[in-house]
Amino acid sequence: MACGRTSCFAGGILVDGKEFAEREGSKVPDGRTRALKSEKTGISSNIIPTLTTAKTFPSSNSTSMTDQGSTVVIRSPASNKWPGYSPPPSDYLNGKWHVVRTTLPMWDNKCNVTITYKPMKPSTSDISLENTDKYEDIVEYRKLGSTKINTVLGVDTAATSERDVWDWRGKGWLMIASSHWEILGFGDEVGEHPDLARGERNRWVVTFFEKTLFTPAGLDIYSRSGKGLTAETLQRVEAAISQVSDERVQKLAKDMKTIKIEA
Repeated sequence: MACGRTSCFAGGILVDGKEFAEREGSKVPDGRTRALKSEKTGISSNIIPTLTTAKTFPSSNSTSMTDQGSTVVIRSPASNKWPGYSPPPSDYLNGKWHVVRTTLPMWDNKCNVTITYKPMKPSTSDISLENTDKYEDIVEYRKLGSTKINTVLGVDTAATSERDVWDWRGKGWLMIASSHWEILGFGDEVGEHPDLARGERNRWVVTFFEKTLFTPAGLDIYSRSGKGLTAETLQRVEAAISQVSDERVQKLAKDMKTIKIEA
């Protein structure tokens, strides 16, 4: 999203003006690359309402906002201790996620951005498949107004003993690209989602991507459901993000925009 996961294509690598490695095995003419310049586009009309102030832990690298009996905890990148936060269960990432909010400029003219994590054989025999430290990472997206699905393939390897800090490396021609990313927070939506079946609970994840050669540092918010997250959930999560003590995260929180979902 170097370039990594969601930011793998978002890394905006172009080859002679063409999108680089949209599918594994794409040929790169002459090996020449340049950074794709971002185009500023208008943010979707689905703007999140004014955020409320989040409650924070004093002298901490994480923030927490409590509402209706649930807590949103967002930690700072690379922080070792943060009150109220525990890493997600080892299988939390498994399956498909929909990117609904982002700061990465390369998604401005894209829609229906998804990331699928498929467990791979662990790197050592003493790690169980259920607790695997490796995932196949499949990013899919469409250009606005197009029906063609583009794919970027990579592999995520756990950077620590926990499952919330990862190193991504591309597959095929994207082997030259790598990035470091972290889960800063995760949880369930509060209450019923109006577009989901009764009793079905949606989930969210906040991820942070370090700056690379091809991409700026960035934040993404994922939804497990393709129906997206409710305005209330987004408001609570983004309020907590905006209160994180890390200056990079605070800056990025002001640039969140909606990724469109087209039928």
